[in-house]
Amino acid sequence: MIRLAALLFVLACTPKVAPAPLLAEAETAPGRELAGFVAFVQTVHPDPYRSTSRDRFELVARAAIAALDADAQPSPTDVERAWRSVLAELHDAHAGIGFDPAVLDPQDFSVLPLGLRLTADGAVVDRTLEDWPVGTVVTHIDGVSMDEIVARLVPRTFSDGVGEEPRRARISAEFSRNYHAEFGLRPSYAIRALAPDGTVIEAELQGLTPIALRERRPPSRIGSILGDSPEPWPRLHALPDGTPVVRMPSFGVPDQEAYAARVDAIFDQIGRPDALVLDLRGNPGGLRTHGMAVLDHLTPGPYAQWSRSRARVGEIPAEWADNVVFLYGSSEEALARYVPPRRQGWLEGDPLVSRADPVSEPLLDTKLVVVVDGITGSAANELVLALKAVRPDAVLVGEEVGGGCERHVGEVPIAYRAGKTGVVAMLSLVEIEHVQVEDCEPGRGLIPEERVTWTRDAMVAGTDPFLERAAAVVERLTGR
Repeated sequence: MIRLAALLFVLACTPKVAPAPLLAEAETAPGRELAGFVAFVQTVHPDPYRSTSRDRFELVARAAIAALDADAQPSPTDVERAWRSVLAELHDAHAGIGFDPAVLDPQDFSVLPLGLRLTADGAVVDRTLEDWPVGTVVTHIDGVSMDEIVARLVPRTFSDGVGEEPRRARISAEFSRNYHAEFGLRPSYAIRALAPDGTVIEAELQGLTPIALRERRPPSRIGSILGDSPEPWPRLHALPDGTPVVRMPSFGVPDQEAYAARVDAIFDQIGRPDALVLDLRGNPGGLRTHGMAVLDHLTPGPYAQWSRSRARVGEIPAEWADNVVFLYGSSEEALARYVPPRRQGWLEGDPLVSRADPVSEPLLDTKLVVVVDGITGSAANELVLALKAVRPDAVLVGEEVGGGCERHVGEVPIAYRAGKTGVVAMLSLVEIEHVQVEDCEPGRGLIPEERVTWTRDAMVAGTDPFLERAAAVVERLTGR
């Protein structure tokens, strides 16, 4: 998950070209820091222009650098907005940005205590400390319409590829974080909203520090409907007709053996049902071995999640060595292992294929329904793709999948730290090409056969439109 001070920046593949001379054009220290990062990305990123063009990327970078150069002392919001513009142009869901706490202490922030879900009915309140009716829709924040706010957030939101639905899902998932990155921080925020009965609500919400917000954090309406808890473990429940549902909100559990044991216990409990629902909504990824624990119960033989992989460089160029820190146990040695021979082409195959260990009697006759949304990404997306490659009969229900169906960059994560501005960006340096699946459109996530999203009516009623559609699909598949 993207955090304020630790973030993931997943990259892709490119021909070897010299970086543009943006550093020479920058006029101030903040501008030069961003120009140096742009040169770094153009040197080490496997494919910075996969979902854009070099001209477009450099145009965005020049505009961001010029915006910093225009102010002798740009604010942290100005700095983050400029860096976000460049990072978002990579179209990468693992991208992220924050600040070194030694330079900018996030506990000094005054955060908007409001969570929103973007729907066709407007920005529905999902989380608030106010005593507002369920289904209240925010129309303005500090006099700016939500339409304008979303329009400004979309191009600076980190999302795989070019699909708008995953971008809107990511804005919803961390609304306050995205909002403040674009509009800054204030002691209080003027909110205009509409209650379900049409009553206009005018309120001044006092900002809270991140610690105070965590302590007073109200429940999410959607989270309550899903029955989710802070625990990331898989859990079992059922549709009204008894069809088992395996809910997997995260693959971020570090204990691989314990997670696999939980999965095995769930499959022992469900036996051999005629239908099974896997619910991966809101799962941004983590360890892909967790997905393999599930695949072992559903596939007939050896399977792969990756088709091939590659890194562009085997070491951090000396010019940026002092800016880069390897994260989560990664290292320069690990990076070098992904460099193809003669630094051309790809390394074929999946390095974890030997760990695929299907059970002796997998559920091959069980009808499969997989529920996904615009946050389902990285390792969760790899589970979906590997399953669809081996079990094309599995039916997807939900929103466009957040992870790209063709490729993503997500191994060997690093943090790039700027100096004076204190910016910290995280990115990964290895590109992965997924196994091939039908109906994969490059630059997009898989499009479900059954499209569903949240609505204001569902949030008011406390119903789950995703599982309601999944139940209808199960009924059709099984002929019940």
